[in-house]
Amino acid sequence: MNLAQALSDAMACFCALARSESVGECWDRDSALEGLSVGAVVSHVCIQTGWSETVVTRPGPVDHPVVTAGIWFADVRPGPGYDPDVHQGVVQQSVQLATRGHQSVTDKLDRVTGRLRDRLTGAELDRLVGLEPVDQHAVTLRDFVRTRIVEFVVHADDLAASVGVADPAIPAAAMDATLELLLEVGRARSGDLAVLRAFARGERAPDGVVPVL
Repeated sequence: MNLAQALSDAMACFCALARSESVGECWDRDSALEGLSVGAVVSHVCIQTGWSETVVTRPGPVDHPVVTAGIWFADVRPGPGYDPDVHQGVVQQSVQLATRGHQSVTDKLDRVTGRLRDRLTGAELDRLVGLEPVDQHAVTLRDFVRTRIVEFVVHADDLAASVGVADPAIPAAAMDATLELLLEVGRARSGDLAVLRAFARGERAPDGVVPVL
């Protein structure tokens, strides 16, 4: 799989939906995510993409402990390693940026996604990148790109659900990469047997295996 292309496709999908008239009309309304307006969801992705560009362009070397994408994302929701202050800070920044309005935020989104796409063209995916200030670990650039695909795909679905779009038309390669990583997250959080049972034997599955984010 060409991960850079899959990310480019995922970004294009999200940006097209963010630009849509439906999102503009619902900008200040509550989204499908508790505590965030529709505009704040778009703003969140915009902020995260700006941070992603910083991660990709930050010079090495990287001295942080190296983890896989599955292990890093396993700490995204409440659980070991979860930092509520970081989460709340992200929410507040997203709410603040959304006050600039639909046109301004989507213009900014187009710029930051375009720059990230350019930064990844021909990039060496085996090199390490640090995740600060979000996390004090490092991942390979390949794994980082995989997490960015998940970011765009999951939030495209959030955005679609928020404005009444039944199917956000996620590109196939981006969906494949997302489901692959989410399975890794579930295994990292709960263990293989628990994930097996969640998928195949719900009556024996422990609570909390899914959702994984």
